[in-house]
Amino acid sequence: MAERTKVCVLRSYIVAGAVLALLGVKPSLAQEGFHLTSPAKVTIGRDYGFLANNRKLTDTILVVQPPQLTFSNTSLRRNFAASYQPEIELFDNNRNLNAWNHTGTASFAFRITERLHFKATDDLVVTQDPTRSIAGSLLFLPRRGFKQNIAHVALDYSMSHKNTVSFSFDNVAASAPLNTPAFPGTGRASNGGTVSLAHTFKPKRTMTATYSLLNGKAQFAGLSYEAEWTHDFMVHLSAGLLKDGGESYLMSIQSEKRVGGVWLNGGYHRILSIFGSSIPGGTPIGNDLVLPVAVGRHDAYHIFSAGISGKMSHRTGVELAAAKTMNKSGIANRDINNVSGRFKLDYILAERLKVYTDLQFYNQTYNVFVGTPIERRRYLAGIQFDISRPNRVSRFPEQTKPTQR
Repeated sequence: MAERTKVCVLRSYIVAGAVLALLGVKPSLAQEGFHLTSPAKVTIGRDYGFLANNRKLTDTILVVQPPQLTFSNTSLRRNFAASYQPEIELFDNNRNLNAWNHTGTASFAFRITERLHFKATDDLVVTQDPTRSIAGSLLFLPRRGFKQNIAHVALDYSMSHKNTVSFSFDNVAASAPLNTPAFPGTGRASNGGTVSLAHTFKPKRTMTATYSLLNGKAQFAGLSYEAEWTHDFMVHLSAGLLKDGGESYLMSIQSEKRVGGVWLNGGYHRILSIFGSSIPGGTPIGNDLVLPVAVGRHDAYHIFSAGISGKMSHRTGVELAAAKTMNKSGIANRDINNVSGRFKLDYILAERLKVYTDLQFYNQTYNVFVGTPIERRRYLAGIQFDISRPNRVSRFPEQTKPTQR
């Protein structure tokens, strides 16, 4: 086992060296084929209080994130793209926890006729640190192997320039997030078919009605409204009802406002899934319904979120985010009450070179899912090399887009 660990560590260091060697490679300007589409990052710091093998540990960590490799192929009627992003985690004292995490995406779009379009996407996550890797996760979990694959296919038909009807199917295959008999193995929907009708009142102002039939004979109906005003104010409103024996409602209020060079965002969400939410970075299939979904009334989660993201000056960027999750089940030790936060500050040294600091914290009270409170802190500093092809520069600051934790 020790020899195998040494081999894995050596392999990780070789890959890290290869990443640094890539920094001398001239970025590809080709529009087709293989190209690099994200910066390379090397981060070092301390991780306090993370759970692994039923112990709370503290260690110095090195995280190496090579550039994302993307393949694209387009024509007048179709568009195909696939990407792969590795991440290497190296520990100073607990080298048995060294890990190679993966994320991959694939998408295909085909214009059957001028009005009828087909699209399909697939997203894969393989990680040893699900707390950081599951976007919008409501539970802070121990370090352990986690795999998740989200598949989506849809057929969109434009009845007019204002009305579009869509038929879609979603499926989620995921590892059990919690290794405990107390976590219910039933009452969670992992796939569903959806029909939706979207009506555009004005450019970038859309009302969408959704109906979903989920596995286990659960049904969902909802209504959402998306609006954008003058490039600097956005609103998302939605409400829905999930019926499966009992009934439970979902709702969401989310807004974003640009002030100078930064975006401010805030919202409230009532959802039924520990796997994610409509908080930016989540993966809802519509109207705040996220798979896998818990269908018991006691599994409703209330999330309050707020954040700031953007440029404070020509060279300085900031990302500040906080979220609070509450779940009152009425069952002893099952309630979830957690708070997470992040402060990330970066400074541009040169056109393609950036340094940053990243502070993260996760607080979670005791609950039967995990079995112990979590008080995790991460203090990191890193350097980012942008070797991808240059993007078109907008005169507006980028909209809030949280990065991976």
